[in-house]
Amino acid sequence: MHVVLAMSPVGDAFRQRLRMFPSLVNCCTIDWFSEWPLEALNSVANTFLGDVELETEDLVRGVVDSCVFIHQSVERKSREFFDVLRRFNYVTPTSYLELLQTFIRLLREKRDEIETTRSRLQIGLDKLNTTASQVAVMETELTDLQPVLAKTSVEVDEMIIVITADTEAADITKVKVTAQEKEATVQAAESKAIADDAQADLDKALPALESALNSLKLLTRNDVVEVKALKNPPAGVRLVMEVACIFFQHAPKMMNDPSPTAKPGAKVADYWDASTKMLNDPTAFLDSLLNYDKENISEAVIKKAAPYMSREDFTPEAIARVSKACTSICMWATAMYTYYEVSVSVEPKRKKLEAAQASLEITMGELGEAGGEVQIQHSTHVESPPPPPRSV
Repeated sequence: MHVVLAMSPVGDAFRQRLRMFPSLVNCCTIDWFSEWPLEALNSVANTFLGDVELETEDLVRGVVDSCVFIHQSVERKSREFFDVLRRFNYVTPTSYLELLQTFIRLLREKRDEIETTRSRLQIGLDKLNTTASQVAVMETELTDLQPVLAKTSVEVDEMIIVITADTEAADITKVKVTAQEKEATVQAAESKAIADDAQADLDKALPALESALNSLKLLTRNDVVEVKALKNPPAGVRLVMEVACIFFQHAPKMMNDPSPTAKPGAKVADYWDASTKMLNDPTAFLDSLLNYDKENISEAVIKKAAPYMSREDFTPEAIARVSKACTSICMWATAMYTYYEVSVSVEPKRKKLEAAQASLEITMGELGEAGGEVQIQHSTHVESPPPPPRSV
């Protein structure tokens, strides 16, 4: 078996291996490869350049000759270098192959660079040609549109005259709209002031009404049954139920006046029978109190109830000593009476508020019409005339 070791003599690696492994010299036959002949250099160069697209055979031959000349000139200079300095400069076949590969790589890079430059120049030239053709078309269009431009200028002048007149009319309308806006603002402020004043009056009565209704909600059926079961009710209970009958417009039973100072045949109103009938259904009675139509209390009812409201024995504190249920009914009757008085005082303000709101609606309607006119005139002003033709 023969073993062949191929090593390059270039550099210090070869010397290092010979020192470390003396057998490479003692036990091996060293065959120093000689320089490639001219025929070998030409053949290798033709093989490598066969895949490179060169235009003519003469050009291929010239490149091959140049590569061979470069390689052989380096070999000659290496021999002269050894003769003068006694130092080797190894020129191996690999160096020749690297020369060919370097030429092929540089040729490819230069071709790519030239192709990129050519492409850019071609694109620029195409753009110039396209622009020139577009400019020619635009010049033709501009020449054709000169009459249209002249006509448009006349139309613009006429439109400016119309816009000037419309602007003056719009300014007049704007002044009118401004005045109407101020008037509407004043009317709105007046309406709000009236509404706030009326609401302030109502707020005086609403807490008492709310307190009375909450007190009624705390009553139970048994509380009402307890009042109905009284055979000889205290004066406070009679007084409260009498006022309740007045609010619900239940007629009293006329009885002979039992007082010793009464005139013969004198009659007094006794509401207890009507009260017991009203209390027959405690649940319905409580519902009637909670759902009483306080907005439509008649003036006659208020006149009958008015004397009771100023009595010292008709107060929640006084009634609380005799009956829990009647205390809540007393609070309810007082709240209804107060609510009526407030409603009566608020009614003129309410009518005044309705009149102010009606006037405000009329003013806002006029303001809307005037604003619409201003909007129409503004739309007319911003309407653009036909655009002029493009210039080159």
